[in-house]
Amino acid sequence: MGMTTASGSSQPELIIYGREGCCLCDDAEIFASRASQSYQLSLRRVDITENSPLWDIYRFRVPVVILDGEELCEGRITEQCLREALKQALEHKTTIPHR
Repeated sequence: MGMTTASGSSQPELIIYGREGCCLCDDAEIFASRASQSYQLSLRRVDITENSPLWDIYRFRVPVVILDGEELCEGRITEQCLREALKQALEHKTTIPHR
């Protein structure tokens, strides 16, 4: 049984923190979209320019890809790197017993 995310979904949530006009963010979104379909994840892109605390944290690091609160990748993200990080994170989640 999957965890329920803040959005109420039982699917794990993949979030991309980025900003408009960032070609690395656009690439990461394409890779994340493909991966989210393969791994049955919900996907959300967050524009950090619309949120001052997120801007302070991520402005020099975008794009940042997060799975259920865990940072997976940032900066120049390749599709292979993202898929490997997702695979490891999802395997780790299934080996930890939920209480």
